[in-house]
Amino acid sequence: MSVNIICEDALRWLKTQKSLPNIVTGICDYDEMIDKNMDMTEYLNFYTSILEEIFSKLEDNCYAIFIQTDRKYQKSLIDKSYITTQIAQKHRLKVVWHKIALHREVDRTDLHRPTYAHVLCYSRNGTTGAATPDVMPVSKKNYKNGTPLLAAQRSVEFVAKYSENKMVIDPFVGRGTIPYIAKNLGLDSIGIDIDPKQCQEARQYVSQ
Repeated sequence: MSVNIICEDALRWLKTQKSLPNIVTGICDYDEMIDKNMDMTEYLNFYTSILEEIFSKLEDNCYAIFIQTDRKYQKSLIDKSYITTQIAQKHRLKVVWHKIALHREVDRTDLHRPTYAHVLCYSRNGTTGAATPDVMPVSKKNYKNGTPLLAAQRSVEFVAKYSENKMVIDPFVGRGTIPYIAKNLGLDSIGIDIDPKQCQEARQYVSQ
């Protein structure tokens, strides 16, 4: 299977594309941005710009799956599922399914972020697929800010089963979780990351 890890700014790369196949990703969080001086308004502008590029260019029978954790910020909640769905609907995409992936066991708390991630799947013409559990238990990550492995696995499995297009792109590839799973499921993949060190680690990981 073809795996290509590209060291590039995700937004810049997305703007060069005329159309996009399946996307499985977690858009980097506020505290993961390279520009540490970015404020929350600037971050949300970046977040929505990424969504605009993906949703405007997603091929009709393909899927865009986002694994996103909300943020607590200045005594308020940044609701990423709401933001993402609003922009998807603007581009006439439907919510195919919406799952929850737990970061902590039930009844645990976290002062800085919710103890779960949204797993959101969108498409224009795609199927809803077979019923799967709405809540995913806590699973391992390959590194602290990595994607929960169970959420990543189920997301890429859905694409492998229901999309005729066998390419998956992760514009925020980190250390390569999504391309690694895609390769093992027989899918081609492209991973993008602005951090050269992350790209090198992703290349090493997917080559295993």
